[in-house]
Amino acid sequence: MGEQITYYRRYHGYDYSKGASLFVTMATEPRKALFGRVENAAVVLSDLGRLVLESIEAIPRFNPGIRLFEHVLMPDHLHMNLRIEVGLAEPLQVLGAAMRRFKTYTTTLARRHLGLSTIWQQGYHDRICVSRRFIEAVTRYIRYNPLKYELMYNQPEYMRIQEPIDSPRLDVDDFWKGIGNVDLLSLDAKLLSLRVSRKVAVQELPHVVSRIEDAVRARRLPCNQRRNRRDGESRQRRRALLARGWPAFYAGLRAAQSRHLWYNSHMDMIETLGNAGIIPVIVIENEADAVPLARALVKGGLPVLEVTFRTNAAAAAIAAIRREVPEAVVGAGTVLTVGQLHAAKEAGAVFGVAPGFDPAIVAAANEAGLPFCPGVATASELSQALSAGCRMVKFFPAEAAGGVKMIKNLLGAFRFTGVKFMPTGGVNLSNVADYLAVPEIVCCGGTWIVPKDALAAGDWARIEKLASDASALAKSSRGS
Repeated sequence: MGEQITYYRRYHGYDYSKGASLFVTMATEPRKALFGRVENAAVVLSDLGRLVLESIEAIPRFNPGIRLFEHVLMPDHLHMNLRIEVGLAEPLQVLGAAMRRFKTYTTTLARRHLGLSTIWQQGYHDRICVSRRFIEAVTRYIRYNPLKYELMYNQPEYMRIQEPIDSPRLDVDDFWKGIGNVDLLSLDAKLLSLRVSRKVAVQELPHVVSRIEDAVRARRLPCNQRRNRRDGESRQRRRALLARGWPAFYAGLRAAQSRHLWYNSHMDMIETLGNAGIIPVIVIENEADAVPLARALVKGGLPVLEVTFRTNAAAAAIAAIRREVPEAVVGAGTVLTVGQLHAAKEAGAVFGVAPGFDPAIVAAANEAGLPFCPGVATASELSQALSAGCRMVKFFPAEAAGGVKMIKNLLGAFRFTGVKFMPTGGVNLSNVADYLAVPEIVCCGGTWIVPKDALAAGDWARIEKLASDASALAKSSRGS
């Protein structure tokens, strides 16, 4: 087992005047869905929910000394990652006053709009995040809360698959590594249930499938019918998938999740880009080059591609790659306008990248559900990107802006936020290993993998070799 992660509620041995990151939870009283509902793993807020969310986001404005990071308002509870600033004389009193002020104001709103005398359970829960890994785990947990809610209450049969009765419980270390970071689509590794209480080895899957098939043959779904609020037609469709066996059911689950869940979160984008290590930054003049180029890069070991909007062929190239090379993960680069962002989304891009920070484009990306990585080169730009909800940024132009040294300097002030970097611009075979040695650098973008002359000549073998060399270098730099 790796480094042990200890977690606390109110940690009495800690000097809070040094600053602290806190995981805060509040629940409605009783547990009523006052703030909205969850559809397709997304929260649809009620009128009261929208007002409460505005109140959450106003906490830093009315409470100097407290900063708000990742947060989510669910139908019957909320989670927040709050930061108590360094140097407060009475930090716990400041936190308590802020929470009381928030609950009093939102209760007044509920009384005014719904005639309710109370909406919150007494008190609130807070845990101090004592390490960067803890903060990252809490961030994952918060971001995956709508997905967890969707599968627990709307589609509990999907949840049941991950919970064979005889699986062992997770220890503390595995719990915090896995919480909120579940990939149902990865059969090469152990599966963690979305309740984060059990784990399933690949060898156990036949047993799980057997139990599901037995349940189908017995004309009962492997779920709690009382909690299944889906319509009868949807239940029949899922029963039919189950009756055709695990492969069909698995394919149906994959399709549903790829539409609604997986690439529509920054955490999935970060994990996907991190697995690649090096991202080819591509300029395609001729749409006909898109498919053979993508195949060469994927065959060389670089399946994540950034097709830049520097030519009129970009959107068509993205669409062609999505259609003809399904094993490729294709995103859009050099997104400079909201129109380009929408064109990229419609073409099938699963992430977007920009050379600079434009709040209008970031807002449009969030609204469209497209994970987006804006460009920054200074501390001010990074601060603005984080305030806009970005958790990964493109450091551009990397070498001209100070390279690895500049990123490390930025991390000195921003590491606690969990921000991740994708350096691009001047990165090449001679320096990429230095970048990838920094844990907060998820991946690097590079143009050297697709030389202009090789692309013009259709020299796919040369491009495949360059991709293979880059992939090997990325793996060796990270010891994988």
